[in-house]
Amino acid sequence: RCGRPRVARWPGRMPEWNGGEKSEEEVLEEIGGLLQVRRYDPEIVPVLEEYVDRQVAGSKYYADANLACLKLYQFYPEKYKSQVVSRILVLGMMALPEPDFLCSLYLIPNKFQVDGPIPVLSAWVALLETGKFTEFWEAVASHKHLVAGVKQFNSKIRDFILDLLLRTYSRIDLDNMRKLLNVDEAGMEEILKIQGYEVQVDGGCKKVVLPQDDENQPKPKKIVEQCSFKQASR
Repeated sequence: RCGRPRVARWPGRMPEWNGGEKSEEEVLEEIGGLLQVRRYDPEIVPVLEEYVDRQVAGSKYYADANLACLKLYQFYPEKYKSQVVSRILVLGMMALPEPDFLCSLYLIPNKFQVDGPIPVLSAWVALLETGKFTEFWEAVASHKHLVAGVKQFNSKIRDFILDLLLRTYSRIDLDNMRKLLNVDEAGMEEILKIQGYEVQVDGGCKKVVLPQDDENQPKPKKIVEQCSFKQASR
């Protein structure tokens, strides 16, 4: 019968970082060590939860540690914390187009997915993946508390949207692009400056010229004629 995994109890104290004396590299190294030898030990849950908070505050994203935390919640549902799960999902969303959000969702029991923040966050990802960017920003605005304090949330999502725009368009209306990225005029000017995009006036409308690549250029249609030898000889 399947159940909780057997856990070897290892001596030693859990790492403590509240003092801020350790560098991020040292913290990541310690977490990596814990995942190697104590991945299924429920005693490491507080350590993983604390690093989720550190990621929200701007520390380096660590998908494997987040997935390990969710896996331990599966084995020890009494330790489940809705806020931590919500933050892990938000971090996974910020990693799009990587599949981290979906991988995280698979580790969350169905009984926790029927209400609360999880359906809302899943709907946000669906909007992003279907290119409904203005609807996404409107949805976020109505649930700001879910991303309150999450550093770089907007910028990471804009990076994802911008990448999709680059794959889709060679030229795009400036005002439309600004709305899709959910920035004001000053913010749009900053993006154009950082990315080095050119703005041209076409018929009275300002167009952003995006870098050309194989994905955003029109491709000639290939016509293949199906003609047998017998038909050609008639």
